[in-house]
Amino acid sequence: MHYQLVCGDIVSKLVAAKEEGHNNIKIDENDVACCNLPEFYETLERLQFKRIKMKANGLLLAEQKHATELVERGVRIFEIVFHHHESKKHDSMAGPGSYRTLLESVSTAYQASVDNDVPIIFQFTLAFKDTSSLPDAVKIFSELYPSHFRIEGETPLKDLKSAIKAGNEAGIWVETEQKVEDPILAKRYAP
Repeated sequence: MHYQLVCGDIVSKLVAAKEEGHNNIKIDENDVACCNLPEFYETLERLQFKRIKMKANGLLLAEQKHATELVERGVRIFEIVFHHHESKKHDSMAGPGSYRTLLESVSTAYQASVDNDVPIIFQFTLAFKDTSSLPDAVKIFSELYPSHFRIEGETPLKDLKSAIKAGNEAGIWVETEQKVEDPILAKRYAP
Protein backbone atom coordinates (compact mmCIF):
# COMPACT_ATOMS: atom_id res chain seq x y z
CA MET A 1 0.00 0.00 0.00
CA HIS A 2 1.26 3.45 -0.91
CA TYR A 3 1.02 6.43 1.45
CA GLN A 4 -0.80 9.15 -0.54
CA LEU A 5 0.78 12.58 -0.36
CA VAL A 6 -1.89 15.22 -0.88
CA CYS A 7 -1.70 18.76 -2.22
CA GLY A 8 0.57 21.27 -0.61
CA ASP A 9 4.31 21.64 -0.25
CA ILE A 10 5.39 18.31 -1.71
CA VAL A 11 8.96 18.53 -0.40
CA SER A 12 7.93 19.00 3.24
CA LYS A 13 5.35 16.23 2.82
CA LEU A 14 8.05 13.87 1.53
CA VAL A 15 10.16 14.59 4.60
CA ALA A 16 7.18 14.13 6.94
CA ALA A 17 6.22 10.84 5.27
CA LYS A 18 9.75 9.49 5.72
CA GLU A 19 9.86 10.66 9.36
CA GLU A 20 6.57 8.83 9.95
CA GLY A 21 8.19 5.65 8.63
CA HIS A 22 6.52 5.47 5.23
CA ASN A 23 8.67 3.84 2.55
CA ASN A 24 6.03 3.44 -0.17
CA ILE A 25 4.53 6.71 -1.35
CA LYS A 26 2.21 7.97 -4.06
CA ILE A 27 2.66 11.42 -5.52
CA ASP A 28 0.74 13.43 -8.10
CA GLU A 29 2.54 15.01 -11.03
CA ASN A 30 0.41 18.16 -10.60
CA ASP A 31 1.97 18.72 -7.17
CA VAL A 32 5.46 18.05 -8.47
CA ALA A 33 5.06 20.39 -11.46
CA CYS A 34 4.40 23.40 -9.21
CA CYS A 35 7.27 22.90 -6.77
CA ASN A 36 10.97 23.74 -6.78
CA LEU A 37 12.12 20.84 -9.00
CA PRO A 38 15.83 20.80 -8.03
CA GLU A 39 14.83 20.71 -4.34
CA PHE A 40 12.26 18.00 -5.04
CA TYR A 41 14.77 15.81 -6.92
CA GLU A 42 17.42 16.30 -4.22
CA THR A 43 14.90 15.37 -1.51
CA LEU A 44 13.87 12.18 -3.32
CA GLU A 45 17.49 11.19 -3.73
CA ARG A 46 18.31 11.89 -0.09
CA LEU A 47 15.27 10.13 1.42
CA GLN A 48 15.56 6.94 -0.65
CA PHE A 49 11.96 5.71 -0.56
CA LYS A 50 11.51 2.03 -1.30
CA ARG A 51 8.67 2.51 -3.79
CA ILE A 52 7.39 5.66 -5.44
CA LYS A 53 4.23 5.70 -7.53
CA MET A 54 3.32 8.80 -9.49
CA LYS A 55 -0.03 9.67 -10.99
CA ALA A 56 1.07 11.33 -14.22
CA ASN A 57 -0.70 13.61 -16.64
CA GLY A 58 2.36 14.29 -18.78
CA LEU A 59 3.17 17.83 -17.65
CA LEU A 60 6.70 16.78 -16.66
CA LEU A 61 6.98 13.21 -17.81
CA ALA A 62 6.66 14.09 -21.51
CA GLU A 63 10.02 15.89 -21.32
CA GLN A 64 13.00 13.52 -21.41
CA LYS A 65 15.04 15.45 -18.83
CA HIS A 66 12.23 15.26 -16.27
CA ALA A 67 11.45 11.61 -17.02
CA THR A 68 15.13 10.82 -16.48
CA GLU A 69 15.27 12.79 -13.21
CA LEU A 70 12.18 10.98 -11.89
CA VAL A 71 13.40 7.51 -12.83
CA GLU A 72 16.93 8.20 -11.53
CA ARG A 73 15.47 9.20 -8.17
CA GLY A 74 13.31 6.15 -7.68
CA VAL A 75 9.93 6.67 -9.33
CA ARG A 76 9.17 3.19 -10.67
CA ILE A 77 5.39 3.10 -11.02
CA PHE A 78 3.47 5.52 -13.21
CA GLU A 79 -0.32 5.73 -13.26
CA ILE A 80 -1.70 7.23 -16.45
CA VAL A 81 -5.41 8.13 -16.72
CA PHE A 82 -7.07 7.85 -20.11
CA HIS A 83 -10.60 9.12 -20.77
CA HIS A 84 -10.88 7.47 -24.18
CA HIS A 85 -8.70 5.57 -26.63
CA GLU A 86 -9.48 8.01 -29.44
CA SER A 87 -7.46 11.20 -29.15
CA LYS A 88 -10.27 13.63 -30.03
CA LYS A 89 -12.62 12.12 -27.45
CA HIS A 90 -9.92 12.01 -24.78
CA ASP A 91 -8.89 15.61 -25.50
CA SER A 92 -12.50 16.80 -25.34
CA MET A 93 -12.56 15.66 -21.70
CA ALA A 94 -8.97 16.29 -20.61
CA GLY A 95 -7.94 19.27 -22.71
CA PRO A 96 -6.47 19.82 -26.17
CA GLY A 97 -3.27 17.87 -26.79
CA SER A 98 -3.49 15.86 -23.57
CA TYR A 99 -3.78 12.50 -25.36
CA ARG A 100 -0.57 13.11 -27.30
CA THR A 101 1.16 14.32 -24.13
CA LEU A 102 0.23 11.10 -22.32
CA LEU A 103 1.59 8.97 -25.16
CA GLU A 104 4.80 11.02 -25.19
CA SER A 105 5.03 10.50 -21.42
CA VAL A 106 4.91 6.74 -21.83
CA SER A 107 7.63 6.90 -24.48
CA THR A 108 9.97 9.19 -22.53
CA ALA A 109 9.54 7.23 -19.30
CA TYR A 110 10.35 3.96 -21.07
CA GLN A 111 13.42 5.60 -22.63
CA ALA A 112 14.53 6.90 -19.21
CA SER A 113 14.08 3.38 -17.87
CA VAL A 114 16.30 1.91 -20.59
CA ASP A 115 18.90 4.69 -20.27
CA ASN A 116 19.13 4.14 -16.49
CA ASP A 117 18.91 0.35 -16.70
CA VAL A 118 16.03 0.16 -14.21
CA PRO A 119 12.55 -1.30 -14.70
CA ILE A 120 9.42 0.82 -14.52
CA ILE A 121 5.76 -0.13 -14.44
CA PHE A 122 2.77 1.56 -16.02
CA GLN A 123 -0.75 1.19 -14.67
CA PHE A 124 -3.38 2.56 -17.03
CA THR A 125 -6.56 3.83 -15.41
CA LEU A 126 -9.50 3.94 -17.81
CA ALA A 127 -11.96 6.64 -16.72
CA PHE A 128 -14.41 6.34 -19.61
CA LYS A 129 -17.88 7.81 -19.90
CA ASP A 130 -18.55 5.56 -22.91
CA THR A 131 -17.92 2.21 -21.22
CA SER A 132 -18.90 0.21 -24.31
CA SER A 133 -15.54 1.19 -25.84
CA LEU A 134 -13.47 -0.22 -22.95
CA PRO A 135 -12.64 -3.53 -24.74
CA ASP A 136 -11.25 -1.61 -27.74
CA ALA A 137 -9.24 0.62 -25.41
CA VAL A 138 -7.75 -2.39 -23.62
CA LYS A 139 -6.73 -3.92 -26.96
CA ILE A 140 -5.18 -0.67 -28.23
CA PHE A 141 -3.44 0.38 -25.01
CA SER A 142 -2.09 -3.16 -24.46
CA GLU A 143 0.41 -2.35 -27.19
CA LEU A 144 2.02 0.13 -24.75
CA TYR A 145 2.75 -2.71 -22.28
CA PRO A 146 1.09 -1.56 -19.05
CA SER A 147 1.33 -3.88 -16.05
CA HIS A 148 -2.46 -3.74 -15.74
CA PHE A 149 -5.59 -1.73 -16.35
CA ARG A 150 -7.85 -0.23 -13.72
CA ILE A 151 -11.40 0.64 -14.70
CA GLU A 152 -12.68 3.64 -12.80
CA GLY A 153 -16.32 4.39 -12.10
CA GLU A 154 -19.58 2.52 -12.51
CA THR A 155 -19.49 0.16 -15.48
CA PRO A 156 -22.28 -2.08 -16.75
CA LEU A 157 -21.37 -5.75 -16.17
CA LYS A 158 -21.53 -6.49 -19.91
CA ASP A 159 -18.88 -3.83 -20.63
CA LEU A 160 -16.77 -4.85 -17.64
CA LYS A 161 -16.78 -8.50 -18.73
CA SER A 162 -15.87 -7.50 -22.30
CA ALA A 163 -12.96 -5.37 -21.08
CA ILE A 164 -11.70 -8.21 -18.87
CA LYS A 165 -11.95 -10.61 -21.81
CA ALA A 166 -9.92 -8.19 -23.97
CA GLY A 167 -7.32 -7.98 -21.20
CA ASN A 168 -7.15 -11.75 -20.89
CA GLU A 169 -6.62 -12.04 -24.65
CA ALA A 170 -3.79 -9.49 -24.44
CA GLY A 171 -2.34 -11.14 -21.34
CA ILE A 172 -2.88 -8.06 -19.16
CA TRP A 173 -4.81 -7.94 -15.89
CA VAL A 174 -7.92 -5.75 -15.73
CA GLU A 175 -9.24 -4.69 -12.33
CA THR A 176 -12.14 -2.51 -11.24
CA GLU A 177 -12.86 -0.23 -8.32
CA GLN A 178 -16.50 -1.25 -8.60
CA LYS A 179 -17.80 -3.87 -6.15
CA VAL A 180 -19.88 -6.51 -7.90
CA GLU A 181 -21.80 -9.53 -6.65
CA ASP A 182 -20.58 -11.82 -9.43
CA PRO A 183 -18.08 -14.25 -7.79
CA ILE A 184 -15.75 -14.26 -10.80
CA LEU A 185 -15.74 -10.48 -11.22
CA ALA A 186 -15.37 -9.98 -7.46
CA LYS A 187 -11.77 -11.18 -7.86
CA ARG A 188 -11.13 -8.12 -10.03
CA TYR A 189 -12.20 -5.68 -7.30
CA ALA A 190 -9.38 -3.45 -6.09
CA PRO A 191 -10.50 -0.50 -3.93
